[in-house]
Amino acid sequence: AQDLQARDFSGTADPYAKIRLLPDKTNVWQTRIHKKTLNPVFDEDFVFEVRAATLGRHTLEILLYDFDAYSRHHRIGSIQVALANIDLSDRVDVWKGLTPCSGHDARLDLGELMVSLAYLPSAERLTVVVIKARNLRVVDDTRNSSEAAELRGVSKPVPQTYMGMSSAKIC
Repeated sequence: AQDLQARDFSGTADPYAKIRLLPDKTNVWQTRIHKKTLNPVFDEDFVFEVRAATLGRHTLEILLYDFDAYSRHHRIGSIQVALANIDLSDRVDVWKGLTPCSGHDARLDLGELMVSLAYLPSAERLTVVVIKARNLRVVDDTRNSSEAAELRGVSKPVPQTYMGMSSAKIC
């Protein structure tokens, strides 16, 4: 990945990816976290067992996240590759633009992700290599304004503190 937008005060991001083969959402693989970098190169292989007869019914989904040790991880974007539309008789390298996490980010260019796909019919094995991403932009999904919360249909909790004066002594 190149030119990531920083999310934390250190001026860096901690990106990683989750990979799954839809419609099965239970078999999820994850890349390692690339700490304190705006330019990660993943270059990690993942193998899925898939019968040749059902290969065209699957969609590869890769979700890109920014790791946050102190709160929920922030989703940068995702890609989906319908395997029915790809000729996997040879290894295929695919650059695909990231799609946003929500509708209010739909007009933002979030960058691209490069993956390599290879299918070995004799072993019924699909190998997915998450190679790299470029021009990533991390969108702030922790918007705190009540206006943004209303647009998302989420109520914004407001903490309340009451203080009073009393003549009682506190020991």
